[in-house]
Amino acid sequence: MSDGTTPGGLPGRQVPPLDVLVPGGRDLPVDFREGIPPDCPHPPVSFHAMAAATGGAFHNDPERVADDRRPVLLLIPARASRALAAVKLLRARGHPVLVTWKECGTRQLEKAWRRPGYGKTMAGIQALASIWVAASPGAAEVLASRMPGAEREVLPTPYPVDLPGWTEAAALADRRGVFIGTGEWSLPFRRHREAVGLAVRLAERFPETPVTVVNRDGFSGAVRTFAATRGRVRPIPPMAYGDYLRTMAAHRVVIQRDEGGVPGQVAGDSLLAGLPCLGGGGMVDRLAYPHLPGAGASPEEVFECAARLLSDDGYWEETVRAARENAIEKISFAAFGKRWAGVAKALHPPGG
Repeated sequence: MSDGTTPGGLPGRQVPPLDVLVPGGRDLPVDFREGIPPDCPHPPVSFHAMAAATGGAFHNDPERVADDRRPVLLLIPARASRALAAVKLLRARGHPVLVTWKECGTRQLEKAWRRPGYGKTMAGIQALASIWVAASPGAAEVLASRMPGAEREVLPTPYPVDLPGWTEAAALADRRGVFIGTGEWSLPFRRHREAVGLAVRLAERFPETPVTVVNRDGFSGAVRTFAATRGRVRPIPPMAYGDYLRTMAAHRVVIQRDEGGVPGQVAGDSLLAGLPCLGGGGMVDRLAYPHLPGAGASPEEVFECAARLLSDDGYWEETVRAARENAIEKISFAAFGKRWAGVAKALHPPGG
């Protein structure tokens, strides 16, 4: 993928920098002040993109955040006590702190809230947080039910659909088959078995249609995939992000059935790979692909839509064009920068 961008990835546009922090996280720090580094250890997608789109930085240590009172988005990790310690430190240094969860799907948050003392820790963070961020349907649900008094903003995770070199423009004539957007048999809410079943049915209707899934479960996952599909689905191992997008872009449609209330990275990846994504219920799915059946649709609705996308070139092109227009308007770097500038202005009123 290309790394050529202007600072923040927003040509001719200046927005307040937003740093993103996962205290104790495993992802390496990245500085996006001069754009996306050529050796960037993480692609500028999902929460990393919030820093990349604004010329901020991504951190795993609160001590490394620039001591300049800039806003920081704090992602609460599994060990929530780290987030409470971080928000105390950042507020003591004068930083406005926005807060959300690193893993912010509905099931993930429900599980977290069952841990002893979790609610008390969240109350401590809420007392110091400037704004809570809903980047997923799951986060929005939890904020409404568990923290109704918290000030909050809906900020979908952006994707660099408007940056040169970050989209795969494979021609329709070079695209074949179905890419399965889930890869884990062990998480029921991903509904991976259902997605695989739909893909097999499509391969049966269109015999020349290849079906691919990224297998994240090793040997056992490959065996289960083979057994469940009678060898009709090709499981491939995880790969570098650029290779993953190019593999996805060689297909004609992405299918998932994930009902986890997640931000929607599979849908975001599909946008960069330039093909339709259906059957998902993430935030990006809802914003970019509202014209396609989502997680709440019946299996038959998803199947028939996918079948049409595999066989009707005009419908495919119309669907992809609508998704790209939605993405540019709602989740591009420019769209996020504009929305973030409004939020940041409220955080820093004139003279404040």
